[in-house]
Parts: sequence; structure tokens; C-alpha cells
Amino acid sequence: AQSLAWLSEYAEARRHSQEASYNLGRAFQQLGLPDLARVCYERALAQRPEPGQGPDSDLRPEAAYNLALLYRAAGNHELARQLLRTHIRL
Repeated sequence: AQSLAWLSEYAEARRHSQEASYNLGRAFQQLGLPDLARVCYERALAQRPEPGQGPDSDLRPEAAYNLALLYRAAGNHELARQLLRTHIRL
């Protein structure tokens, strides 16, 4: 419970930025809370990096990859493929 409170404070301090959404998603994924992780990754996908950040600061590809892992684990392979095709560039 204490860690969830800290995560909430972190998101507020970072103004629910793309970085905060992605990091919250990672934390929830590591804690075994895939539904909360999915919401955070989807939020990160809908956001742009904060102004003044470098070109490598866009976390949408990473959020898409981790979200695809969650979809695959849930058995939704087609949605995972679509997500990767849309957001990952090789």
C-alpha cells in the first residue's frame, strides 16, 4: 500500500507526464497488476514527451512493446501484433 501511495505522489509530481505514465506502467507490471499497467501504457501512448526533451525521450515505442507483452500474455496476439506494427520502427 505504501508503494502505491509513493507511485501516486510520483505521478502528481511529474504532472502525469508520458515518462510518469510509462514508469507507473512498468511498476504495476512488475507488481503483477497488468490491468493497471495497461491503463498507464495506454496513457503513455496517447502522450507526447515533454518539450525540451531530446529525440530519444519519446517512450511510446517502449510503452507499445510492454503493452504488447501484456496483450500476448492475455492471449490477444492479434492486438499485440497491431500495436507493434503501429508503434515500432525497425
